[in-house]
Order: sequence, then C-alpha cells, then structure tokens
Amino acid sequence: MPPVRIAIDGLASDPIGPEARFYAAEELLRPLGLRAARTTPDALGAGDLYVGPSPEAVPEHVIRVRAGTPADASREKGDLGDLFAETFRQLAGRVEASVRQRDRLGRFLYAFHPEAPDPLARPVDAMRARLADALRERGVTVRDPEWDGKRWAVAVTHDLDALRTRRLASLVGDGLRGHLRRGLRRATGPDDRMRTARALAALSERNGISATFFAKAGASGREDVPTQPERHAGWFRQLREAGHEIGLHPSIQAATDSARLARERDRLAAALGERPTLVRSHFLRWTEPLTPEAYADAGFQADSTLGWADRSGFRRGTAHPFRLWDHRRQAPSRLWELPLAAMDTTLFVHRGLGDNEAADRLLRVLKSARQSGGLAVLLWHNCMDGDPAWWRRLRVLESVLTAARERGAAVLPLGRALALAQSRATRDPLRH
Repeated sequence: MPPVRIAIDGLASDPIGPEARFYAAEELLRPLGLRAARTTPDALGAGDLYVGPSPEAVPEHVIRVRAGTPADASREKGDLGDLFAETFRQLAGRVEASVRQRDRLGRFLYAFHPEAPDPLARPVDAMRARLADALRERGVTVRDPEWDGKRWAVAVTHDLDALRTRRLASLVGDGLRGHLRRGLRRATGPDDRMRTARALAALSERNGISATFFAKAGASGREDVPTQPERHAGWFRQLREAGHEIGLHPSIQAATDSARLARERDRLAAALGERPTLVRSHFLRWTEPLTPEAYADAGFQADSTLGWADRSGFRRGTAHPFRLWDHRRQAPSRLWELPLAAMDTTLFVHRGLGDNEAADRLLRVLKSARQSGGLAVLLWHNCMDGDPAWWRRLRVLESVLTAARERGAAVLPLGRALALAQSRATRDPLRH
C-alpha cells in the first residue's frame, strides 16, 4: 500500500484547535477500520494526520484539508475542504450550543434548529464517505462497517417509565383531569404497565433478537412516576437470562444532578446485581455540559439520548456510535453516544401520525442508516395509561423490524453495537 498522509493547510487560522481536529479525524476514520496517528513535526509537519505504513509521502498520495474552508466548497482534486472542522461542529453539538431557546424541560428541539436541516441527513457520514473515496484512490484499504456479519444494524430499545400502576392515585388523577372512564379502567382492569413491558420482551423473543431496556429507579419531578426497581428484580433477572440488557433511565432531575444520579444508579444496581453501564435520559433531557459529565463521572460507558423529541432523524449528523466531546475539558469524553434515530412518542404524539404513516417514516429512517452502514436506534415505550392503541402500534414496530431483517440488518442490543463500534480501529496505520 502506498504511503498516504492527510495534510492540513492554513493552521494559522485553525477554527477549532488541534485536539478537536484530532478527535474529528479519529471519529471519521474509526468506522473505516483506520486510526489517525499523531506524528512529530519533524516527521510530517505540524498538524499532519498520517495514514499509511511509513512517514514518507510522495505528493500524489497527499490528501489536502484546508483549515477554515467549508467542507462542501472545495473543487480541487484531492482537496476536501475542512471536513474535520465540520465533523467537529456536528458531533460536538456546536449548533445547539449557539441557540439559547429550549422547551420547558430544557431540551433542544428540531424546531429550534436555525439551519432546519433534513432530519434524515447525515453530513458526518457523507464526509466520511468522501474521505474513504480519497483514501481508496491512493491505495489505502478501507473496510466497510460490519455488524455481526451484516452491513448495517438496528437496535431495539425500550424506556420503562413505570412498571406498576398506583390504582387509587390513577383513579383520582384521571378523575381530576376529566378522564374518569380511563381512571376506572386503570384502577380496576389489568395493570397495563407491566403487561405491556412483558409484551415488548415477548416481541423480541419471538423474533429471536435481544433488546435494551432502560428502567427507572427514582422520581424527582412531576414527569416521573414513583418506582421501586427492587420489586421487579426477578423479572429483570429473566430479561438478562433471555439475552436482553438493562440500563438506567434517570429521573427528570437526575440528568443534571450527580448526587441523585448516583443514588438511582446504585438502587438499580442493587436490583440487578451489577452496575448498569448504559443510560438514557427521561424525556430525552440533555443539558450540556452537565448531563454528559454526570453520566461519564457515574461510570456509564454509553448514552442513547441524543435524538430529537419532535422529529425522527440523526441529531448529530451520523448513524454511527461516537465519543462525545467534553466541553469543559476540551477533550474527548469517556462517554460514547449511540444516537437515537426514532421514538414512538415522536411518531404518534408529537407528529400525530397514523400507523401506516409511522411505519413509512420508520422505513425511511432505516434506509438512511443503511446507506452509511450505520446503526438505527429505535425506542418504544411500555404503555402508561391503558391506551388500547398501544397494542396496534406494537405491530408497527414488529413489521418494521421484519422489514429491516429482510433488508439485511443485524438487530443488536446497544451494548453489542457499542462493542463492535469500539473494536473497528484495530489496525495501526503506521504498522501494516
């Protein structure tokens, strides 16, 4: 393989800095099975990122990156513009940070995005594809992503906001809100919260797949239902024995309260017999830098919060797992992100879609992830209010999973998807 280097021009006006640039390079190269290599200025010149077997590079094997140049503005052969700066802007959420508007839960919604991008667009994945083409032209072996032998993947996840109905409280609360009939049904009929949670597990098991369940272990606001995870320790054990994973679904305030988060983590750990390593915020609450810092400091390996509540799509521009950026330390975080692509409440509540429209939207999400060999993370809740439409909507999820497998997807729990993503860059580009 001929030696190749990625040479960065114009670093005197570097808009992001060397650490952010190297982080972006690593995130672009990892899904291709390559690593960025740090080299000394004596070997290649300050700022060069090198891919190849030796520190020598003839001019025709140099890929030019121009600091501060829009990634889509370059026209010269071999000049990719500043794709590292744009990758960093996307993955680090710089657009979100520049917008002050948030909803009542402190969330950044798609509706607040000043650029109004196509929510299914994946600009980071598009830049990775351009870089891969340039590397192939120069003789570098680039591997397509692989997910347990498949070219793309789907992860099925479930947020369990509660597993037990407090019947008297439900009757009183629904009555005060003018929903007496619903309150009577919830107070006297089958407890749909646990029944539908079991139905989610049964769906996975009859389809021969494993899912990731996020369980609550505390309540800290009116958006939370009081829960006692120790009551369900036996069922959690059954889930794990069936091959499923269980992560923490922190209460609404725990997303920004480290002490509360630690208590909830430990309470769920006591019910599980081990500490959870996966986390997703309740109501997708996410506040930079508090939330990712709290999750990383609490020992979680990966989060799957970063989707939009009001749109299906790829909020950080990629369908691939990536490391988050620690804004306070100005360095890569220990916490990985498995970006959320689609959620049932987005489809049926926020967007008001019918079953067929929701299925079509989900298939479009899957197609987008498939185009980049990525991962589509889907979220389906258990039923909280006895809505009979929930059972019909469960069939939407099952039909979409069937379609995904027919299109060649691996269906994986999040932990397995994370392990595969982390293992990709196993080759040292300096030592082929």
